[in-house]
Amino acid sequence: MNERHTAINLRNVLIDSVTDWNISQKICAVASDNAANVIAAIRLTGWQSIPCLAHTLHLIICDSFKESNVDVLRDKCRSIVEYFHRSIVAANKLKEVQTTMNKPQLKLKMEVQTRWNSTFHMIQRLIEVQEPLEATIGVLHNPISILAANEWEVLNEISQLLKPFEDLTMEMSAEQYVTVSKIQAVYLLKN
Repeated sequence: MNERHTAINLRNVLIDSVTDWNISQKICAVASDNAANVIAAIRLTGWQSIPCLAHTLHLIICDSFKESNVDVLRDKCRSIVEYFHRSIVAANKLKEVQTTMNKPQLKLKMEVQTRWNSTFHMIQRLIEVQEPLEATIGVLHNPISILAANEWEVLNEISQLLKPFEDLTMEMSAEQYVTVSKIQAVYLLKN
């Protein structure tokens, strides 16, 4: 779209698209993210708006991070990962220490703000490389604060709490089948 993404402009694009495809009489609901302009555009068409489960899950988890002290720990994790991403010397030293410890050479993963599960992946990777990471930071003469023992415990707990949400996100992100069919399957199993 070259125009602003206002509800009216989005509505017009939706109407034009379904008209071009000759499916306007077949639309009864539209699944979308939870952006106010998108929901308003769908309502302006007269169709029912169905919020995207994956996007709703993203918002819930991100809000839960903000409502707890997890954000402080998350910032600390992000700082560690950023340091190793910016410093080639640190990244190479981490690889060397992993090799010395007979551990797989794993790079740290940075979270992406628009993907809640990237935080899960960042935490998972930090947990996987905890021992070589702590040794590397020590060898580098502590250029960045490492996590305390209780913070590692909290990370493990967070990881365990987020794992079912990661599984659900992966299931809802499938490309080989229409994920809305999962709803029908669950409904049939219950009845």
